[in-house]
Amino acid sequence: MLEIENLSLSIQDQILLDHITFSSYGNLGVLGESGSGKSSLLKSLVVLFSSSFLLQAKTLRVNKFNVLHLRGKALRKFRQRVGFISADLYGGFYPLSSIGSVFDALMMYSDIGGSKRDRKKLAFEMFEQMGLEQLDRIWNSYIRELSGGMAKRVQIALCLICGAKILLCDEITASLDEENAQKLIALLKSMRIPSVFATHQISHLKALCNEAIVLKDGRLIAHGLIETLQDLQNDYVQSLFGGASC
Repeated sequence: MLEIENLSLSIQDQILLDHITFSSYGNLGVLGESGSGKSSLLKSLVVLFSSSFLLQAKTLRVNKFNVLHLRGKALRKFRQRVGFISADLYGGFYPLSSIGSVFDALMMYSDIGGSKRDRKKLAFEMFEQMGLEQLDRIWNSYIRELSGGMAKRVQIALCLICGAKILLCDEITASLDEENAQKLIALLKSMRIPSVFATHQISHLKALCNEAIVLKDGRLIAHGLIETLQDLQNDYVQSLFGGASC
């Protein structure tokens, strides 16, 4: 799923990621303290940066796509296949447009055919797969009118209906209470869609991922199966698995 060799990211003189190398073919956890580079790594996988940033890599493949070789329409199509869900509780939605308007516009952009009624029916079917109810109310609501748990499910639904085959989840449980966080993790597990899951919650990481990488100051500190990492004799890694704030 992921093949990364010597990936570096910088802006002006600030190095955000420093020669990251790893491969992963399952659900991958990304662990590290605040500022370690978790978000930067996930955004690098879909090149979500302005021209002020310099992203370089010898190899950057996601599902066999050579990401840094993609331009224009090819890059836009690739981004539809890799759904990025930000840490922002209501991220990804224009706040002045209803949820239905956002879905319909992006479904048309993704070449989903049929009438507006057909697209709404498809969206409602996806809402139901996400365990959502009161579908008409959601369709006509603005994203900030939803609870945090509902908003995250709607964001996942939008990624999937537009064709995502992988989900990049950037601290998506951080703003939720534990009950809603567990429901969201259970939903992701039930969908069986590959994911890259950046989190500071060790219990959430263990519930969803088999392996993880550990980042510190933009550098890769460790990579392996979670049960191996938690026994690793490294003070920084142990501080993360020991419950320190990440």
